Amino acid sequence: MADFQDANWDLAVIYSGNQTQYGCPDCVHVEINKGAKWLLVYGFTQSTAWQNEYQHRYSMVYVPDDDILQTTATINSVFNIHAQHGLLLSQPVLCSWLESHTASWDMVKGPTTVLRYTNFVEIMVPLFSMSVFNSTVISTMSHAETGEL
Repeated sequence: MADFQDANWDLAVIYSGNQTQYGCPDCVHVEINKGAKWLLVYGFTQSTAWQNEYQHRYSMVYVPDDDILQTTATINSVFNIHAQHGLLLSQPVLCSWLESHTASWDMVKGPTTVLRYTNFVEIMVPLFSMSVFNSTVISTMSHAETGEL
């Protein structure tokens, strides 16, 4: 990201490509592994780095798919809105129905909407509070067979 120095968040990457090494100078952590997205995330949560450091350092966990295009400013905004409204689970809106694949119109950007409450979050871009992620989400990921990367 060209404007990464303006980020109000840290970047950890689970690289699932074909290279045996992956360089990410902006990352605080890099994992190299293959598999379904949520199984890879689950594996990361079982690591010493997660257990001893990351789960205690952060108040939120954002798990976007690898094909989501966002700027640093957009991600900053997502984190800010989530924190300002005390949300447990949220996601950024998607560009438009034609440009994004979603099952719900609620996920598509409105012209003046800052925050919309709904009972649906796209699995492609969830942002969790750390408390919900640790208490509820992690235990469900060990059997997640979807999200192949």
